[in-house]
Amino acid sequence: RKVQNTTTDGISAPVQLKYITYILAILEGGVLGALWAIPDPIFYSAFFGPFIYGSYVNWGRITFHLLAFLPGDIVFGVIAALISLRIVKAIGQ
Repeated sequence: RKVQNTTTDGISAPVQLKYITYILAILEGGVLGALWAIPDPIFYSAFFGPFIYGSYVNWGRITFHLLAFLPGDIVFGVIAALISLRIVKAIGQ
């Protein structure tokens, strides 16, 4: 006789694992997207800009670019994470 593996709330374990996988992928994609937004304003405008172009550090511009890049990069990171899950399923891992 087969015994179905369920949790206390009635959702089967593989289905619950699928939700956890998607949630973790979304969180990881969001974190990676936020990290993608940092290098351009911080490193190039704030650090390399004064050395290469002889300019001053404009922290208002850097803050604006950082806050402008964050939402789009987070969305792209989440989309990339979900696409990578589809690729992993297609490969069969």
